[in-house]
Amino acid sequence: MQRKSRYLVDRQARSITKWGLCRRTEMVIQQLQQLDLPRLFILLDVGTADGQMLSDLLKYLGSNSCTGVGVDVRSSYLRAAREKLPCVVQADGRRLPLRTGSVDVITSTAVFKHIVGLEKLIAECHRVLKSTGIMVVMDPTPWGVQLGLLLGYFSEKEIQKALNLRATQCILIEYGFRIIHAESFMLSPIPFAGLDVMERMLKRMHLDQLFLSQVVCAQRAPAY
Repeated sequence: MQRKSRYLVDRQARSITKWGLCRRTEMVIQQLQQLDLPRLFILLDVGTADGQMLSDLLKYLGSNSCTGVGVDVRSSYLRAAREKLPCVVQADGRRLPLRTGSVDVITSTAVFKHIVGLEKLIAECHRVLKSTGIMVVMDPTPWGVQLGLLLGYFSEKEIQKALNLRATQCILIEYGFRIIHAESFMLSPIPFAGLDVMERMLKRMHLDQLFLSQVVCAQRAPAY
């Protein structure tokens, strides 16, 4: 309990953690900006933690167009999420209490690395998505996981598997998704002048294995 409480406090109090969350939220927004979303749609955030990212996404999308639902298995996190979100559900992402084909968009950030039986979570997300629905997945790269362990952001026992960008795409494809976009990003956990320019340069040099985070936007295949 003490570790979880510290995690929730750090997300709001530590400038590095706040900047990282902001950067990841911006990347999710970039993915959504490229999509032809319905005028009214449901967004499910699997592993919503304190609900901060989903809250920021709803502000960007507009509450009149998007209904946001946060799901997390941890009651201590959900108490914080309920302060920000109108709809929060305690549930395991591998057993979502939602109807088949009821969700337009799923986001899942910093979740995959923690999950035992990740295939069940992906299959459940596939089930609850509408035909051609969208899933946006974000997680640290293997190098990002190693740095997070070194800096004490999480412990060895919390990590089940660190997937690289290719492996993340492959498992999504295996469970009925087609990839729309995938990239690694975030060279440094600390912002500095010229960071964006350096990241663009490294991408052109195909050195994205140096980045700390990755995002994959995938669409539910019509048949599975």
